[in-house]
Amino acid sequence: EVFFRYAGASVTALKQGVSMVGHDGGDSAIAFSVGALPTVSAHVLPRALAEVVSRYGAMRPRIVTGPNDVLMTQLRLGDLDLVIGRMPDPETMRGFAFEHLYSERIALAVGPQHPLLGAASFDMAKVADYQWLLPPPGSVISAPVERYLLTHALRPAAGVIETVSDAFARNYLRLGDGIWFISEGVVAEDVGTGWLAALPADTADTLGPVGLTTRSDTVLPL
Repeated sequence: EVFFRYAGASVTALKQGVSMVGHDGGDSAIAFSVGALPTVSAHVLPRALAEVVSRYGAMRPRIVTGPNDVLMTQLRLGDLDLVIGRMPDPETMRGFAFEHLYSERIALAVGPQHPLLGAASFDMAKVADYQWLLPPPGSVISAPVERYLLTHALRPAAGVIETVSDAFARNYLRLGDGIWFISEGVVAEDVGTGWLAALPADTADTLGPVGLTTRSDTVLPL
């Protein structure tokens, strides 16, 4: 583990050096790479990047999305400069530094015509009567979602679909009465525009930190 820490830093430094000498000296565009988890790729990152570009001018950012374990592996190997998203499990954070930006909770997203939205009072037990869309094991929110379901003694009676595809889940909810357990940042824009809705469930105990993850043994390039 000690050797890997130094070897990883050396490989990262070599990649940065090759990248610097490979660019034309007259190119003013600044290249950098960001790994974005779904919780920020639809809501926070577009606004942040637009602000950065308007403030600093020409850039050539590379935005990479994917599962948390894939992004963390690319970050560890130096293929990404930083990752933005929900903080993973502590054992995954060895060799990384985390800068907290804000906290968010899990949302129960549904289609705009879902039957539970029209109920006079929300009954959490009724959630079990509908099909669930859940994060697969190993995804960054799978553990908090599982704890939440256990806490409320909820078991699916209408089947489960495991998915990390935002495009699939968004459109699938429009075709039926499924319930999607997902970070609220992923569906914030959809809920705001009315494409989806969020059930009035109390998910305060699923609150988790969202922020920037970088390698602790490597200085970020200018």
